[in-house]
Amino acid sequence: MGRRFSYWFLFAIFVVAIVTGAIRPLRVSPLYQIIGVIQFAAMTVAAWTLGARAITATSRQPRMLALAGIFLVTPFALLALLWVGLGPPWVATAPENQMRYLVLTAMAIAIVVGLVVLSQALGEAGEQFRPSVGFAT
Repeated sequence: MGRRFSYWFLFAIFVVAIVTGAIRPLRVSPLYQIIGVIQFAAMTVAAWTLGARAITATSRQPRMLALAGIFLVTPFALLALLWVGLGPPWVATAPENQMRYLVLTAMAIAIVVGLVVLSQALGEAGEQFRPSVGFAT
């Protein structure tokens, strides 16, 4: 998989994950789990293709940016893998809503950690304005 394809694939898979997750509120059949695992694996391969150089780099700056990217992609990977559904909560059962709550909490934590790491990486690179804006959001 080339870097250009991986880049565009990661943009497209977010939309695909949301659309396929919205079709049915939660895991109805094994087909949804299979699709979710395929999406998760494809996202992992694409992210590795794009970030392998940064992750294996010896300097700290590229590794920090790669770590921030991992945390910012994680919510969509969790959505694709665990199929918590995007439907209304009154359609789901109580255990499904508990799982949805746990996954949404993990997604929020991953986004906050990703923004903090990104803010730190940009601050170390000499950026003054963008780290504070990213951290404030």
